[in-house]
Amino acid sequence: MAGDAADAIHALWEFDIDASGHQPRHVREVDLASFEVVVALDSNAMGHLGGVDTGRIRQWKIPDPWIGAGPEDYRRCANQIMRELKSL
Repeated sequence: MAGDAADAIHALWEFDIDASGHQPRHVREVDLASFEVVVALDSNAMGHLGGVDTGRIRQWKIPDPWIGAGPEDYRRCANQIMRELKSL
């Protein structure tokens, strides 16, 4: 059973982030060259980043909560991301 977008939005509210208007896009629709750092949360996401200067890519090991997730999985993922952001 896939996770619910509302669970992700609620997890981000705990960090005062309003993602209620967010529209997901495929990475190919984004100009990655305009970013100083590009973060892939897992190896699957990393596989979609071909053509990006590898010196600008950071790969974290944060599983995608979308697969079989519930609210606690999204909260755990958001906490992991916030911890990793401090290291950038």
